[in-house]
Amino acid sequence: MLLIRQSHTRRQEVMQATKTGLDQYLTLPGDMIDILRWHVDTLPDGVMHESDLLFPSEVGGYRSPSCLDKPFKEVSRLLGLKKHVTPRAMRRTFQDLARAAEMKDVVTRAVCGHVTAAMTQRYSTVGGAEMQRELGKLISLAGIKEAHQQTQAQVVGKVVGNP
Repeated sequence: MLLIRQSHTRRQEVMQATKTGLDQYLTLPGDMIDILRWHVDTLPDGVMHESDLLFPSEVGGYRSPSCLDKPFKEVSRLLGLKKHVTPRAMRRTFQDLARAAEMKDVVTRAVCGHVTAAMTQRYSTVGGAEMQRELGKLISLAGIKEAHQQTQAQVVGKVVGNP
């Protein structure tokens, strides 16, 4: 279980509570716990290893707001991306991946600490393929395809002289 009890803003302000004022408990899958334990075990001895933070800076404190800029630039370069992608975009990526995995909205909100569905939707982007797939489900559920095929068969029957 992961306990989230603080918030940290880009301005380096650390609040001794989450943005909602409530501690947040996330029950993590075993694989993720193994990865996080490995991460903690491989932190260098000294201030990083002794820090209460899961991802401390080299001096044991909070990382700078730009700490992911260089890794993102390097990964973008290696992938040959021509578009600029920022770490901040990852919050939207998580929302989109959670939807693609058909994660329940209440679970997605719990992981993100969003109190309302509106906040979760704010960080979501619905692409064309997702809309097409979901509309296809709606058409199937409503029986629209079958109704259309019956109508077409009736029209063809009248055209060729069948009653």
